[in-house]
Amino acid sequence: MRLGFISILVFASMRLFAESAQFPAPAVSAERCRFILAEFADGMLKSGCGSGALCAVWNGRTIMAEHIQISDSPEGNGQKFALGKTSAELVRICAAEMEKSGKLNAGAPFSSQCSLFRMKMGGKSSLASLEDLLGMRAGVDPHADSLVPREASAEELFDVAAQISAVSYPGGDFEYSKVSLCLGAYGIGYIFFKESPSPDKDLKKAFVSAMKKYVFAPLDISQNISLVNVDDPLFAASAFAIDKNGLAKWLEFETSSGNPEISLRRKASGKDRRGGIWLNSSVADRELEMCGDYAWETAHIIAVFPRFNAAFAAFAKGNSKEASQLCAKALKTFAESLAFPSQKK
Repeated sequence: MRLGFISILVFASMRLFAESAQFPAPAVSAERCRFILAEFADGMLKSGCGSGALCAVWNGRTIMAEHIQISDSPEGNGQKFALGKTSAELVRICAAEMEKSGKLNAGAPFSSQCSLFRMKMGGKSSLASLEDLLGMRAGVDPHADSLVPREASAEELFDVAAQISAVSYPGGDFEYSKVSLCLGAYGIGYIFFKESPSPDKDLKKAFVSAMKKYVFAPLDISQNISLVNVDDPLFAASAFAIDKNGLAKWLEFETSSGNPEISLRRKASGKDRRGGIWLNSSVADRELEMCGDYAWETAHIIAVFPRFNAAFAAFAKGNSKEASQLCAKALKTFAESLAFPSQKK
């Protein structure tokens, strides 16, 4: 039964690659991707993971996007997987696209664009920019997340932040902070509201509207995204869930040669090797920029390999340790399979 299940998955992948035969050979071969898919499905069976997804993209083109279902689920092939803290990277794309459209200046003091932002540093107004907030280098105390009342609105989050002094100067070390990210995200909502006034002044809704206009619609993923935990005051820090097709389109955008400014946001800007959520590291001697999380019983890893202009993602729903190990193993196998230009495998 197991072999039959895996062979079905492999056949789906074989069809996908057959349709792509007209294109130049990618940095990783079809055979290796079929192997990764089969190995991942077998690992899910052994570890008890109920469902998952694998995606591989090269040069702005999807070469594998597969959903794997082990246990019965009404969601099926269109299942959306929680992105957790990786949601931050979609928000950073929104800021970049709004800046490109002249709607904001991500590098200027954020208080000059969003009057709600009143955080202090040394008794004076913080000069933190939107870029600092979304990249979590604004000096926001990482312990501030626990100080936000559960019933607080997006507007009230700015009031809470105004009472908390920054612990370091803007542009300093990376410190993961949901408050920092949400201040930037709801600030985007504030700027978007000024651009498109409506009777509804809810900053969360305005933030989501901005995401739809500047990210979801342009990437054609509006039907592939759902919102998660909307009632949480820190909703924007882990706002989205995505299916395999939406993930593939996102990674096509990340690896497209026409988006050099987007790739820059993944580059480390300090000794901590962080470019926002992205960690600059290496696997199997291949340099990569990766992010991941375990949220809503789902582990995932997303990685971009700049030298190969390739990207890979693995999602597994199940036990934290086993699902995370399964995703890490799939990433390592993919990295090992990437052939340098002179040695295509």
